[in-house]
Amino acid sequence: MDCSEFVARFIQKSCNIASVPNPFYTSLMTGSILDGRFDSFLKYVENSNNEDFKDIMPGDVFLWSRSYNDGHTGVVVSTDKVTVIETIGISGAAEEALSKIFENYCKGCIRKSIYTRNGKALYKHDGWKGYFRVITN
Repeated sequence: MDCSEFVARFIQKSCNIASVPNPFYTSLMTGSILDGRFDSFLKYVENSNNEDFKDIMPGDVFLWSRSYNDGHTGVVVSTDKVTVIETIGISGAAEEALSKIFENYCKGCIRKSIYTRNGKALYKHDGWKGYFRVITN
């Protein structure tokens, strides 16, 4: 499972949607910022691409995307230090060392990761777009 499929399955469960949103991938999330195609279940948080944005909430979905096939997304679970659940590649993340505290630490897996709000894995990551909020009814 890649990162966008993980987030799509999270949205399905959170919004009680009958099926996983499909197609769903990071470049479509980027497009949704402009055209609102996912607004019925996932709404872009205005100004969340700004350095001073602090209104991150558990359940928010983060996004960076540099091109059609180069992006990443995951789900925020805690905001003390920004803790996320994500599908991470074998090379790990820009702030990899922070996540080594977890008992089941791994690379190339679905895992919890810790990042700094303004660090290289989130805000300072090339292609940073910001956060989305899941719309539940």
